[in-house]
Amino acid sequence: MDRETTKTWQEYEEGLAYQRETGLSRKLPEYERFKQGDQWPAPSKRTANLPRPVFNIVNFFIRTKRANVLNQTIKMIYSPTEQGDRHAVQGAQDFTDFAAVLWNELDQDELNENFVDDCATGGTGILHYYWDSSVKGGMSLRYKGAVRGETIDPLNIFFGNPQETRLQKQPYLIISGRESVKALREEAKLHGAGRETIETIEPDGAAAEEGYDAAQKELLGAKKATVLTRYCRRNGQVYFSRATRTAVLTPETPLTPRGAKCPITLYPLAVMSWEKRKKSIFGTGEAESLLPNQKAINFNIAMMLLSVQQTAWPKILTKLGALQQQITNTPGEQLTDHYGGGGDGIKYMQPPSFPGMALTLADKVLEYSRTVSGVSEVISGEAFTSNMAASAIIALQNQSKQPIESIQKRFYRVMRDVGRIWEQFFKTYYTLPRSMTVKDGEGRESTRAFQGDSYGDVEFGLKIDVGAGSQYSEALAMASLDKLLELGVVTPDQYIELAPQHVMPFKEQLKRMREEESSTAILGQADLQGMSALTGQGKAVGTGPQMAGLFPGEAAVKGGETNEMPGM
Repeated sequence: MDRETTKTWQEYEEGLAYQRETGLSRKLPEYERFKQGDQWPAPSKRTANLPRPVFNIVNFFIRTKRANVLNQTIKMIYSPTEQGDRHAVQGAQDFTDFAAVLWNELDQDELNENFVDDCATGGTGILHYYWDSSVKGGMSLRYKGAVRGETIDPLNIFFGNPQETRLQKQPYLIISGRESVKALREEAKLHGAGRETIETIEPDGAAAEEGYDAAQKELLGAKKATVLTRYCRRNGQVYFSRATRTAVLTPETPLTPRGAKCPITLYPLAVMSWEKRKKSIFGTGEAESLLPNQKAINFNIAMMLLSVQQTAWPKILTKLGALQQQITNTPGEQLTDHYGGGGDGIKYMQPPSFPGMALTLADKVLEYSRTVSGVSEVISGEAFTSNMAASAIIALQNQSKQPIESIQKRFYRVMRDVGRIWEQFFKTYYTLPRSMTVKDGEGRESTRAFQGDSYGDVEFGLKIDVGAGSQYSEALAMASLDKLLELGVVTPDQYIELAPQHVMPFKEQLKRMREEESSTAILGQADLQGMSALTGQGKAVGTGPQMAGLFPGEAAVKGGETNEMPGM
């Protein structure tokens, strides 16, 4: 067996043992099941008739907090460390613009949503970026290869030192995955593996280590094996390799391509903890503390439903000989009591009343869960109404953001780490010019070439520009503009110009229509003044009401009489 492969697989097995010891391999699949609504165990003989209601507060809390962390637009802005260097200034602008292009190309918003969802559910989110040489494109400027991204589940990543919370300080990282044996053999052959080594790559039963129910179930006849991608550092540079249990697919290779002006020194991964766990790179999420509350709510409501289920049709108590007919429960049915003794021979049993306290218990558990987790009606958007003042909405929003501000700041720091990873890919892998289309501040598009390795020896600063992006931000902007227009501070044209584009998508068309209307009005007023001058009387031409109100200062027409226009 190959020595390096044995070492990589041993490190992988050590990582699996750590996950089992800490309970991650058991807890994370349970959190995912509860989030998806699978919250009851399989029915047993004793619980076959037990109702199984699901009021999914786990998914509600995670969805709400995820939306609030992601409710701002983000832009990566690179800046030159030396302002007087024109080459550096141009490079910073190119990197900023191409980062925006790559953001859309990767659909980074969706990656962020999955990333934050993993974070909020299990406590840890991982983003991974890599170079995909199979990508080809360009018309006038042909290119090959591009950066691609993915999210890694916490159960599929193994850190060399899980107690080290800083990812870039890790001695090595291993990412596990399942791929077809055919593709793995072709990869090994491409990198010069011998025939004997290639034949050792066979389907294995390691899918059971995937943890999640869906990941453990593969298609019948699917020949897959677990493959490990390993990152480490040698002399400050990042190296990577790929191996299975028995074979090396890609030997340890520098991540930096040959001829690059600067080496790649950062692992191409970014990690975030939802809430930090002491002495662990794995954090804690919302589900960990919500599961007991979720179980209590489900069980309490199940007991109420069971009580209704058992007492909806009350039991009938009969004395011997009193009931001599079949009861069918037909509406209006009459029963004859044949009991000859004293008292009733047929009567309903009075079921015990359900405790009133139980009716409010579920509401109390949910209320306390909201308070502790910071998921109020405001943060979930339930309290907003169309007639609320803008200042009131701002105050409520600012107050509701406090529980997630620290989480949001950690997310922005991760985005800055992503920007640094992209920067290294730009400087080392983007060696061919490729077209990029960008927009200026006024929405005008322009196209120019981008070649990242031209700035391989230039140092850049990086900041994350956060802008208002939620629907409430646009509502507040429009509410403020409405008030300014009402007070006369802004003109209608200024109101149209300042209105958010998403709120007024027809802005440009409306501006052109107003310009055309204004030009027509000016020409009409000039013609009217010329006709008045011809009369020599300074009177308004026309006596019909259709002439009234066309222009400012126009003569009012009443009852066929005309009044002189001011200034004429």
